[in-house]
Amino acid sequence: MGPETIWNNALKVISSEERFKNVITWLKAAKPLTIKNGNFVFLVPNFFTRDWLDKKCKTLVLDTIRQIHPSIKNIDFQVVENKFLNRNIEKIKKRELKERGLEIQIGLIDLETDPNTNLNPKYQFENFIVGSFNEMAHACVYSLTDLKNLGKEYNPLFIYGPVGIGKTHLIQALGNTVLKKSNQKLNVLYTTGEIFSNDLVEATKRQRIEDFHKKYRKIDLLIIDDVQFISGKEKTQIEFFHTFNHLYGLDKQVIISSDRSPQAIPALHERLLSRFEGGTVADINYPDYESRLAILKMKCSQQNISIPDEILEYIAANLQKNIRQLEGALNKIILIIKTKQTVPSLFEAKKILKQIVYTPKKRVTFSQIINAVSDFYGVDVHALIEGGRLKEYVKPRQVCMYLLREELKESFTLIGKRFGGKDHTTVIHAYEKILTQLKDDIELEQEINHIKERVYITK
Repeated sequence: MGPETIWNNALKVISSEERFKNVITWLKAAKPLTIKNGNFVFLVPNFFTRDWLDKKCKTLVLDTIRQIHPSIKNIDFQVVENKFLNRNIEKIKKRELKERGLEIQIGLIDLETDPNTNLNPKYQFENFIVGSFNEMAHACVYSLTDLKNLGKEYNPLFIYGPVGIGKTHLIQALGNTVLKKSNQKLNVLYTTGEIFSNDLVEATKRQRIEDFHKKYRKIDLLIIDDVQFISGKEKTQIEFFHTFNHLYGLDKQVIISSDRSPQAIPALHERLLSRFEGGTVADINYPDYESRLAILKMKCSQQNISIPDEILEYIAANLQKNIRQLEGALNKIILIIKTKQTVPSLFEAKKILKQIVYTPKKRVTFSQIINAVSDFYGVDVHALIEGGRLKEYVKPRQVCMYLLREELKESFTLIGKRFGGKDHTTVIHAYEKILTQLKDDIELEQEINHIKERVYITK
C-alpha cells in the first residue's frame, strides 16, 4: 500500500468524525510524498501550513495512519515551492494509479477537485436524491441553474441543516452546472468560512489584502460552506460583510450554507444576520427511510454492482441520519464484494458493519446536555445554570429544561434545583413553551435536533 492510498484512507477516517471537521481543510493541503524507514513524508505549500499542521495535527495524523499501517513511526511535513510540489504530486499520481485501481473503480477515492474553483466534479444534480427532507432547498438551488436567475432570484440563498445530509453536494452541484452552462465564462468559487478566515489572516500577515479582495470580489457565483466558522471572528465578519455587499451590489449570486439557522449562529453581527435573513433561507432535514434507501440504490447503480435488497434495507434502517455514514457502510460492502468476489449474506453484512451500525442509545448525563446547549448557542455554562437574566440566556435555558425532561425524564422539581433552585412551575412553563413552539417552528426543531446530534453522536 503506497503513501497516497494510506493518506486517502486516513482522511476518510478523520473526515467521518465531526470533532475533526475544522481541521480537514488543512489536512487536505498536505500531499503524501514517500515512506522511508518508517517516516511518512508530506509536502505542504508554505511554512504557515507546516507550522499549523505540526502543532495542531501531528498526533492525530500519526495515530490515524498507524491504524492503517502500523509500521509508520513518524510523520514529517516538508515545505516546497509550488512548482516542485506540483511536479511531485504528478509523480505520486502516476506511481499510485495502478495500486489505486480497485478503489478508483468502486468510487472510494474522490475525483480531483478543480484548484481554481475548489469544486469537485463528482457533485452533480444527476446523482443527488431529492426527497421530502430536502425538496425546498433543492428547488431553490436548482432554479439558479437557469443563468438568468443568478443574482436576481434567491439572493443570498442560505441553506442549513445537520452535518452529513447533502448540503455540500447540493451547492457544489450548482457550481459545476453553472460552469458547464456558461462554458467556463462565469467565475465560480467554492470555499468555506474557515478558509475565508484563514485567507484573510494570511493576506493581512503578508500585507496582501488587495490580492484577497481581487480573489473574492471578482466572482459571479460565490459559494461559502460552513459559514458558522466565522462566528465570533470580528475582522472576518467585517471583511465578509463588505465582500457580500460588493457582490450583491453587482447582482452576483451568493450561496451560503451552515449547520444551523442564521439566528442560531452565536456572536454573529446583526448586519450579517440581517443580510442572511434578507434573502431566502431553506433547511435540509434528516432523510427519511425511503430517501436513504434510494440513495443506496443509486450508489449501487453508479458502481454497476448488485447488492441484495435486504442488506440495503438493513443499512437504511439502522443509519438514520448521516448520509456519509450510509455511503461509508455501502463502500465497506462493495469493497468486500470486489476483493473476495462474493456477495455477503445479511448475517455476514451485519458482522462487517458492526462498527458502523450502533443501535443502543448511549447513556446521557446532565453535563452532556448542558454543555451541548451551551456550545450550540454560544453562551456561558455558568450563567446558563445560575440564572443570568439577559435575553440571550432565556431560550437556551428553556431548551435545556425541555431536553432534560424529554431525554432524561427528570422531574420538574429536580430540573428546577439544577437551575439555581427555580420553582417547578417555572420549569413547567419552559417545557410547555418549547413543546408548543415545536409544533410550528421548523427552525427550533432543527436546532434541537442538532443539539441531540451533538449529545448522542459526537464523541
